[in-house]
Amino acid sequence: RALPSSPLSPPPPSPAHPPACALVMARALALGASCAALALGVEERREEFSFVHWPHRDSCWRVGRPRECCVFPADHPASAGCWDDFWSFDFCCGGAVSHRAVPEDDCISSEPLARPSADEPFLFLWDEKAGGSTFNRWLLESAAHEGLLKATHISDFWWPNLIGAPYFLKFFGEERRQALAVVSGSFDWRAAEGLCLPRAEGSPQEGVGTPASSLQDARVSSRLEEENPRRSRRPVRCFVLLRDPVDRFVSYWLERSDRRLERQGERTLGDVPLDELRAYLDSVRAGSLRMSGSETGVGCNREAGLCLEGGGEGGGGTDGGGEPTETASFRILQGPQNRLARMLDPEGGTSPRFEVAARRLEMCTMGLIDRKHREDLRAVLAHRMPWIREVHMTEDSEVHVAEVTHVLGDRPARSYDSGVHVAGVPQQPEGVRDAKRNQWYGSESKWLRRNLSSCARQALADFNDVDTPLYRLGLQLFKRQAAEARLHFALDPTHSREPATGLPEIALNISYLKNHSWSHHFDGLGLGMTKFMTDGLKCLLTSRAMQCARFLRMDWPDDQDLVMDLDEVKDMIRQAFPWGGAAYLVE
Repeated sequence: RALPSSPLSPPPPSPAHPPACALVMARALALGASCAALALGVEERREEFSFVHWPHRDSCWRVGRPRECCVFPADHPASAGCWDDFWSFDFCCGGAVSHRAVPEDDCISSEPLARPSADEPFLFLWDEKAGGSTFNRWLLESAAHEGLLKATHISDFWWPNLIGAPYFLKFFGEERRQALAVVSGSFDWRAAEGLCLPRAEGSPQEGVGTPASSLQDARVSSRLEEENPRRSRRPVRCFVLLRDPVDRFVSYWLERSDRRLERQGERTLGDVPLDELRAYLDSVRAGSLRMSGSETGVGCNREAGLCLEGGGEGGGGTDGGGEPTETASFRILQGPQNRLARMLDPEGGTSPRFEVAARRLEMCTMGLIDRKHREDLRAVLAHRMPWIREVHMTEDSEVHVAEVTHVLGDRPARSYDSGVHVAGVPQQPEGVRDAKRNQWYGSESKWLRRNLSSCARQALADFNDVDTPLYRLGLQLFKRQAAEARLHFALDPTHSREPATGLPEIALNISYLKNHSWSHHFDGLGLGMTKFMTDGLKCLLTSRAMQCARFLRMDWPDDQDLVMDLDEVKDMIRQAFPWGGAAYLVE
């Protein structure tokens, strides 16, 4: 296959990619090396984040742990008995975290990675509603197969549910970050910079013995670091999943919105008049959202027991008064607008810059996980990250309610939500299939996306005015990476071929599951307190029966849910965990 032209060639002007932007890109390309050097340079950017704990500022000390634990380093003998897998020195001690920007070309790389390690970590920057829950299961099984679970953090399952880069940097201090090999979460570029740490002493460097065994090697190492500082930092592999911004918004809106636009079921999102839809979209722009100050990923990460001192990172409308816009879950990370671009350009705040986001996107491996692009995704991963395993259910595997789809008719099938009966014909999955984990709104989303008018789709594309051209660029980059992968395998004389065509066989290793449980992976990790706090905070935050039943170890069907009274939830926690648990969470 011919390789596509450079993905940074200016795309043709369109309503979603204005001529001015194309002109800026063309001028930037014409300036050549001096412009590239300027683009890759990094301004001296330092940030400091001050934290408090949640639900209590003094959570660390509520069950008898002495504050003197913070006097000594975590590895000091006097600290014995102070800390566990959740309540750590990083989490409890020191209210502030300082973060310094790293030049982009110092360590971020999309080069192939045979196996992640503490010397060469892997980072999945998780843009919500792009298939990340499914891919996280792939990561879990891959890390388990490689024996890396103790060097893994996935903001999912029973690891702390960290959302937002500042909270990741707080929970994992530099020393603990140094030990991570696999990281996944809804973070931004600052998480990648936070993983760009100096190489551990004795780790390999090109042109130097490993470890340095002589004065000669030490001198060579010092000279190489002076000539090229990136050699002194461990290389980080970045991976991003892409999704069409219109489709992503529909999925996000169905799951997170209060859905007042539907007028209690009288109409669907697709029936909303265009002027009314545009007015609504203007009200939920990242810079226009009225915020409470405690939104997840902005002012707080209550799912992990942390908040920023004094509120958030400049969320739109926090001081404007009035009721916050939309639901709290909708306002996570300041809502859905331009989420991909804001993830790649956090310095841009609510107005991310296309040039910066595009430059950083090209530094990452990327993919689309839907069926249409699955073969290309397999090719890219088989070439660049052959350790990643695809995860399937077999014909005889457990059928989870999340896998049940519904036959679509003239009206949308109602989604699973708080016990509402589904107005559709259930369709059970058959045969070998993806181990999908979040499909509650799949049928309704599919119906709505199929029935949106072209004007409504354009309004949603314009709403994501940076993400729309960024997605088109990312799609071109992805196709180029897939073509490079196929060329790599085609030129490898040792690679197996398909008998019928003579083309190279490209596939990922596959893990087959009998059920959706992941608990067996955590049995030997020593994360008992993390599991307790993660499940307890989920129960306290959502008051949902399914979450609380898991935490309180009660039987509850997996196809029903309801929101419980918060006081009732707290009483149940007091009864189930009368000592430390109740003190940490509700007392």
